[in-house]
Amino acid sequence: EVGVRKVLGSVKSQLVAQFLTESILTSVLAMLLALVISELVSIFFRNTLWEGMGGSLLEQKGLGLLLLVLVLVVGVVAGSYPAFFLSSFKPVDVLKGKLKLGMKSGVIRSILVVFQFAVSIGLIICTILVYKQLQHIQNQNLGFDKENVLVITNTDRLGSNAGAFKQALQSLPPVLSTSFSTGLPAASIDYDIFYADGASKKDNLLAFVSTDYDYLKTLSIQIKQGRNFSRDFPADASEEGGAILINEAAAKSLGWKEPIGKKLFSGRDNQTRIIVGIFKDFNFQSLHHIIEPLLILYSAQGDYLSVRVRPGEVKQTLTSIERLWKTYAPNAPFDYSFLSENFDAQYKTEQQTGQLFMVFTGLAIFIACLGLFGLAAFTAEQRTKEIGIRKVLGANVFSLMHLLSRDFLKLVIIANLIAWPMAWYLVSTWLQDFAYRTTIEPWTFVVAGMLALAIALVTVIFQAFKVAQANPVVSLRVE
Repeated sequence: EVGVRKVLGSVKSQLVAQFLTESILTSVLAMLLALVISELVSIFFRNTLWEGMGGSLLEQKGLGLLLLVLVLVVGVVAGSYPAFFLSSFKPVDVLKGKLKLGMKSGVIRSILVVFQFAVSIGLIICTILVYKQLQHIQNQNLGFDKENVLVITNTDRLGSNAGAFKQALQSLPPVLSTSFSTGLPAASIDYDIFYADGASKKDNLLAFVSTDYDYLKTLSIQIKQGRNFSRDFPADASEEGGAILINEAAAKSLGWKEPIGKKLFSGRDNQTRIIVGIFKDFNFQSLHHIIEPLLILYSAQGDYLSVRVRPGEVKQTLTSIERLWKTYAPNAPFDYSFLSENFDAQYKTEQQTGQLFMVFTGLAIFIACLGLFGLAAFTAEQRTKEIGIRKVLGANVFSLMHLLSRDFLKLVIIANLIAWPMAWYLVSTWLQDFAYRTTIEPWTFVVAGMLALAIALVTVIFQAFKVAQANPVVSLRVE
C-alpha cells in the first residue's frame, strides 16, 4: 500500500498523518469499549471487593481530560512505528518485493511479546503465592479455637442482668461455655505498664485483658504451667490485687524461668497481683505480628461475651440466644458476630489482593495471547511460499507446525527468565509484612512457566496448523 501510494504521488508527511489518524481512531474506539468494561468491573468491585467504594467511574472529576490525553498518547505511541518506519520505504523496493518482514526483522514485535508474557508469568506466580500465603494463614495453629464462637458486643446494655444472662445461656444444651472479657483475638487489646514487684520502675508496656473464670475454656487456650482462675480460690477475684495469668512470651520478656508465685505490679490500678498460671502463646493479633507478651487479669464483666456452641448447632442456638437477650435487655439491639469471621476479616486486604491478581492475570494472559496470535499470523503470512516449497519437498504437517512454533516458544522461555527474578523479589517483599509466612518454592515458578508455555503453544498451534494444512499450489502462487 505504501509503495502504491508513493507511486501515485503521496509524500511521507501524508502517510505519517494517515497512519497516526488510523491509530488514534482505533484508540478512541478502544476507549469507548474500555469505559463500558470499566463501569461493569467497578460495579463488580463495589458489590464484592470494596463495599462503599466511590460512585460511577464516569462521575470522577477530571476524567474527560485524562481520557483525552490517554487516547492521544496511546494512539501516537502505537501509530508511530508504522507512521515513521513504513512511510520511509522506497516504492521500488516495496513493489519488487525486496523487503523482508519476517520474525528475524521483527525485533520490536518480539520484544513486545516477551514483555507481555513476562508480565503474565509474573502475575501467575504472584497469584499462586498470594493464595498460598492465605492458605498458610488459614491453616496456621493459632493457639486457640476460633470456630463456633459467638461474640456479643454490646454487653454494657445488660446492666445488672449480665450475670443472670450468662447463667441463662449456660443452661442451653448446645452452649458449651461462656465468658465475659475486655478483649478478644482480632479485637482491641489494652496496654499498660507492668513490672516485677520490688523492681525499679521502668517502662514495660504489656498487653492485657480482663476476663472471668471461663475465658481460657471458652477459647480452648491451654494452661502450660500452674492453674487457671478458679472459684475454689476466692483470693483470685480479690479487689486488692488478686491473681494474674501470663503467656509464655510474657514469662520470657520478664526473664523468669519459674514465674509461678511471683508478683507483678500494675501501673493501671497500682495493685500487686500474684502469678498463678502460664498459658500457652496464642495469636491474639493478626499473623502480621509475632506473639507479644499478654497478661490476663480477673474481672467479672467485660465488653464482650463469648459463647462457645456445640459444632453444627450454631444457627438454631442463635435464635435461642437472641430470645434470651430480648428478655434480659429488651430495649437493646442484639449485636453479635462470629470470632472466626472477625479474625479472618483482618486479612481482607490480602483476599482482595488475591482476587485482583486473578483478574489482572487473566487480562494480561488474554492480551499476551492476542499479541502472540497476531505475531504468529504475521510470520505465517510472510513464510507462506517457504511453507509451500517445504510441503512440495515432503515436509509433513507436524514438522511444519514445529517450524512455526519453536521461535515463539523461545520468546516465552526468555519471558520466563525475565519474570522469575522480578516475581520473586515482589512476592518476597510482600511477605515481609507477615510474621508467619509461607515458603517460596521453585515449583511455583516452574508451574507458572509451564502454564505460559502451554498457553502460548495453544495460541500458536492453531495458526500453524492452518498454514501447514494449506494447499502448496496456492502457497507457491503467492507473490
